[in-house]
Amino acid sequence: KGYRLEYEVLSAAQSVDEPCLKLTLTPDTERCPQDLAAIHQRVTNRYPYSTRKLESSIKEQIAALNQDGNIEIRFLEDDAMRELAGLLADLEHVRCNNARLALEALDFIRFEKKDMDRRGDHLDVASLELRPFEERALAVLKKFTWLFGLVKISGLMRQYHRRQQDLMLCSGAIMTFMIKERHYRDYIRLGMIVQSITNVLAARGLAAMPVLSGIYLNDVLHENPEILTNKDKNMIIRGMRNLAVFLNIHEQRVAYILRVGYSERVPAPTVRKRIQELIYRGDAYKTPSLKRFKGAAEQGVKSGS
Repeated sequence: KGYRLEYEVLSAAQSVDEPCLKLTLTPDTERCPQDLAAIHQRVTNRYPYSTRKLESSIKEQIAALNQDGNIEIRFLEDDAMRELAGLLADLEHVRCNNARLALEALDFIRFEKKDMDRRGDHLDVASLELRPFEERALAVLKKFTWLFGLVKISGLMRQYHRRQQDLMLCSGAIMTFMIKERHYRDYIRLGMIVQSITNVLAARGLAAMPVLSGIYLNDVLHENPEILTNKDKNMIIRGMRNLAVFLNIHEQRVAYILRVGYSERVPAPTVRKRIQELIYRGDAYKTPSLKRFKGAAEQGVKSGS
């Protein structure tokens, strides 16, 4: 759109009660990079991909996007990809057997077109390629959550778990992103690199899908341990340790995983969020300093800046 994006991390030193990010969009006469045009083509593709390997030129182009010494990107293929899929499946097993986590995941699935049109963030049930009985069972479970125990007993969650693992193997490669430092700036930089990479992939005709549910459980372990059983906690700790051993990382942390590949099936694009939804949200502005930022953000949207 002809704007340059600059960001600044605001902290307590700048009289902000909690860390937040200040973004500035400035009109720029310089032409946007070609890969930015792919933003409108980009869509999360959760269908199986071809196992055709990525061309070396694509890997080189992606590697050139990462100039950050704190971030390491790896491409896993063949046996390494299969082993990673198994490790992530072990973590996914925790989600499928914990009622709260499984129902949280279920809430993300959309069964009707009107829901998909209204909500931009969703998982189309068709992409799971379930049998008609399984799809109906999930729809009923979403409506009557107290039936979760029966679905567990029926083995439906185990089937879902196996299919998620198979989906990982239907990829050209799996990309892992490791980060050394854990400062806000490093995660912002990681996010910018991931966005640039997905733009390049879309421009080159490749599909992509983040695979975060397994490593997300590590955050649940530290932030919401009360929803986990002791068995869940031990499985997450063991799973993250096995993941670190497999990737041979010590001081680094796996921060992002992306499956990529060529796909004949392309899902329909979903509605993008309005800028107002991205800038502020309900009661998120409880502290005086954030209320001031909310007022400035609203004024900026109104004036078109």
